[in-house]
Amino acid sequence: MSGKLPISALEKIVLSYTGIKDNRVLVGAKVGEDASIIDIGNEKVIVTHVDPITSAIDSIGWLSIHVVANDIVSSGARPRWFLTVLLLPVGTSYDDIIKIMSGINEALKEINGTLVGGHTEFTDSVNRSVIITTAIGEASKNQVRLTGMAQPGDYIIMTKYAALEATALAALDHGDLLVKSGVSSDEINFAKSLIRKISVYKEAMLLSENGLANSMHDPTEGGIIASSFEMAYASRNDVRIYLDKIPVLPLTFKILKIIGADPLTSLSSGSLLATVPKEKANEAIGLLKDNGIECTIIGEVLKGGGKLRIVKKSSEEVIIDDIPQDSYINAIERRKI
Repeated sequence: MSGKLPISALEKIVLSYTGIKDNRVLVGAKVGEDASIIDIGNEKVIVTHVDPITSAIDSIGWLSIHVVANDIVSSGARPRWFLTVLLLPVGTSYDDIIKIMSGINEALKEINGTLVGGHTEFTDSVNRSVIITTAIGEASKNQVRLTGMAQPGDYIIMTKYAALEATALAALDHGDLLVKSGVSSDEINFAKSLIRKISVYKEAMLLSENGLANSMHDPTEGGIIASSFEMAYASRNDVRIYLDKIPVLPLTFKILKIIGADPLTSLSSGSLLATVPKEKANEAIGLLKDNGIECTIIGEVLKGGGKLRIVKKSSEEVIIDDIPQDSYINAIERRKI
């Protein structure tokens, strides 16, 4: 099964092997946190994160920068420096490499970032291009917003729509299947365009710079459900979300039904989850909407032990105590497409 490891396995066979203790590492490898935080003195920190991109899409270079930058801005920092590893199938043309690098260059300029290093090679270990990008950001200590800083009483604000990333990837990677299943060419083109909405740079910086969020998190694998659980787990508080409050585009339902995936547990880069003190919620929503960013209150943070409470339309409450697998990734794997 593809996707993230279960928490118990991650903590036992990965996170227990992290080398020596370094007191400057304020936040290291940890379940639920978007990035690592390292103290560099003078009340300043650097914030780091790494992410792979494996989808066979034209905008893979552009996507590789924004996906990793999302994790930096979700931690309250500005992404500054990037290192990229390109693992390319044997036979990849120079024109294809230029296309990837042009996308990387475009994305860097959009967020005022700089590529400072990396590695490029042809290898028969991959059958399509794989990009692994590390981002390094900087912030003052008091600007940092960890996933685990969610507080009881906070409202959970979600920006944009669930599964934008999965919807776009389905159209970009599997358009022929969607057309055969009744999706129109206009719908395919619109779905493809959603890939350009996966950055949360704008909304995260607005909330961070205006001191409105206690914590922020960038939904990726496992979608809104997995990210909501990670907020609960990292903060050791319970999180309650209401399924009927989570915004999903009708086209997303249509496309992911064909793929066989659930929008609420599918790749959701492009959305931001932020926990905001109740008394600041209206200000936060107003600021986001004034800047053209759709947003919705989908739940709240409660005192508890780190569980996710999902309220269905029937008012039935279901408790989640582990990270769900990504529905889109697993559906693609099952269909072998």
